[in-house]
Amino acid sequence: MKTIKIFAIILFVFTACTNADKKEIQTDTTTVSTDTFVVQPVDTGTTTTIPGNLKDIPTTKTIDRSSKTSAPEKPSNDPGVLKNIDKFLVSTPTFSVTAGGISNGTITVKNTFPSATIQKAFLEVTYLKADNSQIRSDYFTVINLDPGESKLVAIPNVPEATKIIAHIVKVKSNELTNGESVITGARYSGN
Repeated sequence: MKTIKIFAIILFVFTACTNADKKEIQTDTTTVSTDTFVVQPVDTGTTTTIPGNLKDIPTTKTIDRSSKTSAPEKPSNDPGVLKNIDKFLVSTPTFSVTAGGISNGTITVKNTFPSATIQKAFLEVTYLKADNSQIRSDYFTVINLDPGESKLVAIPNVPEATKIIAHIVKVKSNELTNGESVITGARYSGN
């Protein structure tokens, strides 16, 4: 009698699990756990055999609903993000100013995105005199910035320079630009 009850419970759970696969889930990417039950055989002195098809039930299943339209988890192709990229890829210059100009300069570029990796970021560094007239601009490439990661860029000594302005002018990211290199910041034209 107890064997029949255990078999009925196993059959009920199996039916519930196979019907769970057919339910529609409304989120973009959801992990559904089908291992939400524990069947403990009661020691009655008899042996209970679990049907072979129950052993093959996966414990977790990932359902990708990325083709549905809903609120994005990542700021993918958001014109506001690309136009204001310097708020998310923060460039911080550090340098010494002497009578000979700027020396021992570096720029720290930090990726503050929580979930976007930057494959390439193009950094524009403009050197200015004391009267704010431009001396020159140099361009540097920062490669593979994971979320929260910072990279250091060494800049050359520049005679007569007293100030530095640093901006990210182009970005390549799977999450932000679909893997394309896109002009960002003040030069961003948007769609």
